[in-house]
Amino acid sequence: MSSLLLSLLIYTLPAVLVAGAVLYRARSAGLSLHPVEYLLIFLPWPVMQMVVAIFFGSLDQALTASAFVREWYILFSIVAGVLGGLSLTTRLIFRKARLPGLALTGLGAGFLSILNVQFDILIALFLVLPGSG
Repeated sequence: MSSLLLSLLIYTLPAVLVAGAVLYRARSAGLSLHPVEYLLIFLPWPVMQMVVAIFFGSLDQALTASAFVREWYILFSIVAGVLGGLSLTTRLIFRKARLPGLALTGLGAGFLSILNVQFDILIALFLVLPGSG
């Protein structure tokens, strides 16, 4: 199996579970979402792939490294999935905002992607990269 496909599968499970819970709450509050907003759930995944490419050179190098690095990469994917699923919460929290819903969800997904990058960089600098911790 391709390493990108494996990464996407690890990302998708928590993203869909968290987004499903948020969507359930949004629908019970009478909020309808634009179909493009569902795609914004997957915005943190390519951002996470870029961070992995910066630190490890490529995804294959990260997955063929030590078991410790592979486990942290799986954690990176799970955390990015949870944050991706939470990208729909901005629309739920700020439902009375005058900003269009798609823009609000896009901003939320962007900010959560930045939060994910910060988490990945801190973990990579202090725990994963050799000689840094």
